[in-house]
Amino acid sequence: MASARMHDSGSGEPRLRVAYQGVSGAYSEAAAQKAYPNSEAVPCDQFETAFEAVEGCTVDRAVLPIENSLGFQTSIVFSLEEGPGILYKALQIFAKEQINLTKIESRPWRRSSLRSPGEKANGLQKCFHYMFYVDFEASMASDNAQNALKALDVRLASSDFSIAK
Repeated sequence: MASARMHDSGSGEPRLRVAYQGVSGAYSEAAAQKAYPNSEAVPCDQFETAFEAVEGCTVDRAVLPIENSLGFQTSIVFSLEEGPGILYKALQIFAKEQINLTKIESRPWRRSSLRSPGEKANGLQKCFHYMFYVDFEASMASDNAQNALKALDVRLASSDFSIAK
């Protein structure tokens, strides 16, 4: 992946840093390790702290449990640069895995400055990096959720997407 936030695992390969809410040994840590094998799990004392860690570039992802008496619901956070069809390309992965999305929120990334994507005819186009908060109906342990998350990581690392730095 092209994220500057990832740390070297000692083997020369970058290692994802994944925030979770709780203390070391908590179920949330196991869920983070299950969702992102070989990642470095980073404990956070509160949900907000985990979100701030993603926004502040101290971690690459966050895995946070959401209680739902009707079934499994999972929340993920990721970042994309603005561009035609970028969000569609990211979210279509979930449709291909038959995963229902229950909530999508976007916010301009607070720590990202406004940038111009190159000279356009009118010279006025401005772009932001965005943070996306997505809830979906699937257990992190399910095969379809694992497949979707792996595909999303591949898509985020590809040339179609850029991870906000």
